[in-house]
Amino acid sequence: MPAPPDSPQARGTSASSKPMGRSNRLLIAVRYLWGDEGISTQLIEVVRYLRSHGWRVGLIWSVPPAESAGSDNLAWLAEHTDTFYAPFPEPRLTFQSFRRAIRSIGALRDALLAFQPSVIHLHSLSLSPFFFLLRKTAKCPIAATAHIEPDPNRIDVRLSSIITKFFPSYLGDYFVATSVKMEEAYLNYLNLPISKTCIIHYGIDTDRFRPPTSEEFRTARAAFGLALDERVLCLVGRLDPIKGHPVLFRALSELSQNGLEVRAICAGEGGFKEEIKSRAKSLGVDHLVLFPGFCDPQTVYWASNVNVLPSFREGFALVIAEGMLAGVVPVRTPAAGVQDQIRDGENGFVVPFDDSSALAQRIADLFSDEQRRHRMGRAARRFAAERFGREQSLGRLLDFYQKIQSSASHTFY
Repeated sequence: MPAPPDSPQARGTSASSKPMGRSNRLLIAVRYLWGDEGISTQLIEVVRYLRSHGWRVGLIWSVPPAESAGSDNLAWLAEHTDTFYAPFPEPRLTFQSFRRAIRSIGALRDALLAFQPSVIHLHSLSLSPFFFLLRKTAKCPIAATAHIEPDPNRIDVRLSSIITKFFPSYLGDYFVATSVKMEEAYLNYLNLPISKTCIIHYGIDTDRFRPPTSEEFRTARAAFGLALDERVLCLVGRLDPIKGHPVLFRALSELSQNGLEVRAICAGEGGFKEEIKSRAKSLGVDHLVLFPGFCDPQTVYWASNVNVLPSFREGFALVIAEGMLAGVVPVRTPAAGVQDQIRDGENGFVVPFDDSSALAQRIADLFSDEQRRHRMGRAARRFAAERFGREQSLGRLLDFYQKIQSSASHTFY
């Protein structure tokens, strides 16, 4: 029977377990996962890779056991890691948040004693204070990664920048950035030393994400009820205005008014689903947009000619890299990850934030010149395979973990 949500126990592991060796043991910490976002997909790749190289992986999160069972990705993570629950609160100053924070510290302490990690990797900087308080219990290096650009106007970001001046290890000992722009944010907004930062891109399965065969293309189109000759683009991501769905809908409206009808697959779920669907209807493009919910992104890319992401903030934009590997030309905004992914005009296009006309123009350019689209798709595939393959990226991550766990020159408590 799974442990109750408020228990420090984990599936297959308990706080009273016999202490284990402190080598090749990674504890991943994340506040919450929905199951269909890029970080969930990437954590699965990390766990698979590390386990295949003899590492044991623990996971502490605020996803109750009953919720994790409702998602294939979350259920996989729960099954293949030593999983611990902690009721990490949202970063708000309320009495309820304070109570959850106290309970989380106790659950985290028990998890650290039970699992005894040799490396800890935080996948949310908002969890750093909890681990800072328990450094003497952890007794190992702590790495941290933010998966979305820190907002310099937020109070917690400004406060963290001040605290790190007096307590350099407040946010962690080492910092892994998923893109060039994320590393710049670490240095500029959080006062983190460049000597403690590195860039490691997401690692992607290049055998799974590849261009489709003719039969796979036909099957993918049929899965969405699309004709083979239709112009199709996709936007893969949670249904949230930050991903730029309204910008895409305005672009579709402009294209339609100019006589170019383009279908859009908006794959994903989210709390703003009804609001976003209503926006498509108000702009008169709801008949052009499909909302299939959470579905296999491979099938979405295979059914699409163009992959758009007019988002306002990102960390890396995994969906762009996946689509590039599938040979789908990307069109995205200059949020984090763009410098790592796009060579504008060669393997994709970069358009300004909140500029539906620029987005519409680039979509029209790609559909008006099929040879150019195919050429750019091939270039996107080559570029992504060289940069974002699983062996390259996750090999670097493994080397990083091995290096910091074996460092004898750093005091962690």
